[in-house]
Amino acid sequence: MICAEPTLKGFLKESFTEKEGEKFGEETPVSSSKISAKRCGKLISIALANELNEIWISFLPTLLIVYLYRFYPSLPRLNELTVGRDWDGGQKK
Repeated sequence: MICAEPTLKGFLKESFTEKEGEKFGEETPVSSSKISAKRCGKLISIALANELNEIWISFLPTLLIVYLYRFYPSLPRLNELTVGRDWDGGQKK
């Protein structure tokens, strides 16, 4: 299973419009929150070569948060307690 963060691709340039044979032709905006397609492809190739069953491609803050919530399911409840919420979501009295 491949879990990848948003990837920067040039899909807008080759996208079709409502007119037959016409392409959209605009560049995809560059964003620091997206991984380049080349980098993503390289990481997937390395994972396939090493026969990994599951890979997560992401920047560190996002990956860390998802990992913690995935493998420590009680963490959201602890977070609610620390910000003053009761287990049922209501305010503490």
